[in-house]
Amino acid sequence: MTFGDSLPVLKGWYDECIYSSHHHRCTSESQPLPTRLLFVGPATNPVLQLVVPPAGQAGIYAALSHCWGTSQHAARTTKANLHDAQKEITMSRLPKTFLDAVCVVRELGLEYLWIDSLCIIQDDEEDWQRESAAMANVFSNAHVTLAATASQDSEGGCLFDREPAKHVVTSADASKAVYIRYPAEERKSLLQSPLYQRGWVLQEMVLSRRTVHFAQDQLFWHCCSRLTSEDGFFDAALGVTYSDLQSPQKAHESWWTWIEDYSMRQLTRSNDKFAALAGLTKAFPHGGKPLAGLWLDDIHFGILWCAREGSARAEMPHIPSWSWASVDGPVRAISARDTPVWKDHSHTLTTHQMRVVDSTVEWSGEMLASDIRHASLRVEAKVALVVTAVEADQDYPTRQYVGMYRFLNYRRFAKLFHLLPLITDFDNNSPGYSHGHGCFDVTSETPEPGSRVLCLLVSTSSHCGYTCRVGYDEHESLNTNCEHLLHNVLLIETTGQPDEFRRIGLGTIRARQDEPDFFSDVDTMELTLV
Repeated sequence: MTFGDSLPVLKGWYDECIYSSHHHRCTSESQPLPTRLLFVGPATNPVLQLVVPPAGQAGIYAALSHCWGTSQHAARTTKANLHDAQKEITMSRLPKTFLDAVCVVRELGLEYLWIDSLCIIQDDEEDWQRESAAMANVFSNAHVTLAATASQDSEGGCLFDREPAKHVVTSADASKAVYIRYPAEERKSLLQSPLYQRGWVLQEMVLSRRTVHFAQDQLFWHCCSRLTSEDGFFDAALGVTYSDLQSPQKAHESWWTWIEDYSMRQLTRSNDKFAALAGLTKAFPHGGKPLAGLWLDDIHFGILWCAREGSARAEMPHIPSWSWASVDGPVRAISARDTPVWKDHSHTLTTHQMRVVDSTVEWSGEMLASDIRHASLRVEAKVALVVTAVEADQDYPTRQYVGMYRFLNYRRFAKLFHLLPLITDFDNNSPGYSHGHGCFDVTSETPEPGSRVLCLLVSTSSHCGYTCRVGYDEHESLNTNCEHLLHNVLLIETTGQPDEFRRIGLGTIRARQDEPDFFSDVDTMELTLV
């Protein structure tokens, strides 16, 4: 059987979402149309046409989310064929995924369809940057998004053959036979699908009002009110879908959920790293000034990202070392999301120690959709000199202190080094409190044990984890009068230019309240991070 057999199910979901009072969160009004659209018309129409709606005109259209793959299909708009495409596009030159999308659009009674390779002029860099930057509007204004979830390229299609349910006879009477199949599973059918490995798709899924997934085994429907599977096994009413942007705290959590997800996805063009996130960045209502994947209002949390062991520096030029985009590979926020520090957006537990004097991000073309020409942070902060040591080569009984760091993401995400004081005025061996852990962003930049490294103090958290019992509230899972401090630091090195440094890692240094530590006798200095 094929997914074509399931189109009545899809039509039922669509009509329910559009007309049912139970879907009051799902908007159905006409929205501003994109720069270009494909007019598909009725099923009797043998050709398509690339049209340019008048600026500001509102209407209803569908958008296609798909994997380009490695196949170089001819269905793309260029400067050379733009004029012809505005007259007609012959159906025979379209790959299967596009043809199936046209079929579904007509089945839903719609007349317009947006497909990136046909609605963006592919060999016009200016048009590409402008339309990429407008991607937030394309998918958030689409009436429905068709996701070719199971297809690895444009030839995979949406309405492909699939294995039907198994026929099982439960008794000698064949009339009592039943049909069975594996139940719907979101992770296997969606999250592990080819489409979900693609970097561009994150913002397409987050921004879409309603999405139908053509997964390997069956259809899935996802809107602001419901997530359901074709077999009915997976059916949930939703208050929110992929994000919650109603408050700064929820928005902060959503942004880092996106970034952690996005960093594990793939991009065909490595220099699309910011462009593929431009839609989400522009749609984000909190954070103030965007700074190369971070936000100025959230810089003291955002700058403390960690990279997985084995990551490499991104090949894109001029990405600042303090941005998570400067490495290729998965990244994480410093704090696990079930901890008070992660949720401390009001900064009741965290004191900002670094002051941003100035911030600059210059783009070579369209903001967020082109290459970075220059980026820097001018900051005032304390910088201390420490010594690195691997666990086997240092004398602290660190096992008893591991619990203090257990809520830090990088403890299991990256290879840890110990950070030891170089010169102190207190007895290291007595309480053994002023020491830390750190990790380096890129394996090739990791110094030898015993090397001296600069630590820039970003913030201090007055909450060390769940092991300290002083002032511990069993109901709130929070130490209201913790006797410890955690200094959150960047590991930096000089670039060779006066007062200019680059990030090479991050760390956390543990200390006691009202006792001398790494930064007690260190003066604040002004420097530039690039």
